[in-house]
Amino acid sequence: VELATETTNEVGFQTTGRVIRDVDADILGLVEAENRPSLVQFNTDLLKDHYKHVMLVDGNDKRGIDVAILTRKNFTIEGIRSNVDLEDASGPIFSRDCPQYEVHTPGGNIVHVLVNHFKSQSGGGGPKRKRQAKAVRDIAQKLIADGQHVVVLGDLNEGPKAGKTQAENLV
Repeated sequence: VELATETTNEVGFQTTGRVIRDVDADILGLVEAENRPSLVQFNTDLLKDHYKHVMLVDGNDKRGIDVAILTRKNFTIEGIRSNVDLEDASGPIFSRDCPQYEVHTPGGNIVHVLVNHFKSQSGGGGPKRKRQAKAVRDIAQKLIADGQHVVVLGDLNEGPKAGKTQAENLV
């Protein structure tokens, strides 16, 4: 194992914290998160404990890059389901994970939040992203068929092509 150190960009951290505070989202999905303790510290130091719940589930990325969710006080995470081991005929589907968080809102609703970070465009990631998009669509459609509220968010790593939305480009 070779450990490497990188200097942190304090201005970048401060700017990210300011943008997150300004957006003031009740539910926040994050990509390229390192680990839960660092997110807890980020929430404490830069967001002034703006979020009550911080959760990250380790995924498949060998570099330790994962996705996470932060929710406000009255938006409780009541359930977590990992899809890290989901496979199709080509093997594992998700490069990180597509965790499914069951969030209960103050109004009594339940929202299923699917946080994603699809395969990058570098190195010919298109076929992998299509497999990931299909799997996310299948998960979401099952939940919707059961009458559930669903939010799919994250970095889908695909820009729009002429006349199409990001989702239409993938699926």
